[in-house]
Amino acid sequence: MPIPPEHAVALRAIEAGLPVLVTGETDAGKEVAARALHQASQRAQAPFLAINCGALTPELVASELFGHVEGAFTGAVRSGGIGKFEAARGGTVFLDEIGDMPMPLQVALLRVLDRGEVLPVGATQPRSVDVRVVCATHRNLQAMLAEGRFREDLYYRISGFVLAVPPLRERDDFDAILDSLCDQIGAEASRLREPLRAHLRQRPWPGTVRQLRHALTLAFAPAEPSRALALSDFDKASPSAAASPAPPSPFQFGVTTAGPSIHDAQCNAITNALQQTRGNVTAAAALLGMGRATLYRRLKSDAALVS
Repeated sequence: MPIPPEHAVALRAIEAGLPVLVTGETDAGKEVAARALHQASQRAQAPFLAINCGALTPELVASELFGHVEGAFTGAVRSGGIGKFEAARGGTVFLDEIGDMPMPLQVALLRVLDRGEVLPVGATQPRSVDVRVVCATHRNLQAMLAEGRFREDLYYRISGFVLAVPPLRERDDFDAILDSLCDQIGAEASRLREPLRAHLRQRPWPGTVRQLRHALTLAFAPAEPSRALALSDFDKASPSAAASPAPPSPFQFGVTTAGPSIHDAQCNAITNALQQTRGNVTAAAALLGMGRATLYRRLKSDAALVS
């Protein structure tokens, strides 16, 4: 499937050696965009490893990214361990939420970008790495620069080309997104026929690819395997989405909205996933297609899920 024109420009930039920074609202599909760039690049046969900088504890993030040597810290394995940058040799490391990376790690990342080497925790000699680094954020990094919360030299090192991923409500490749999401959840995209697709394109979808993925999962799950889906399947999966589309809201960093019925559907999906995995949060997050840290935050902050 051909990539969108703006992605094609980013691909030419990245193949020319320019670092790419992917920006957009939370859950707008930044990792999907980064993965598409990787799969269309000359490094497609090598690993693509995604790391959410905001989900790693400050104590472990250095080891996770750069590896460690034996005895570097309590619990370090005897033979040491390689980090993501070494594990992705020849491929792409995707650093999501780069704005959440602690300042000391920003310095270490500069070493990777400038010298192509990492210094594992506890090591005295660096190790060479061959990876492409793509970063992403929902934050306003330029504002963080002015506040002294993000290194200026790192910002200019990671943002040779900025790829802005619009929220779902503004995308013009909605059909391609539907097909890709169906493939991810193991559903037949051909069961979404054009009259239904046209209606889905007009729904508001408050900004997130993940919300659409959940709605597809809930709509496909109870339907007969060979039946084409109908509008009623989606009304049951996400009733509030049946309302008339609301006018697009101005872009706001990290802000998404959802009606109460969408919230109920999401809570039901999370509850069902936890029941299916017998309370295993990691397995439930994988089933739902969300990060483990994101699910933990939902469980801690949502009273409907705690009760």
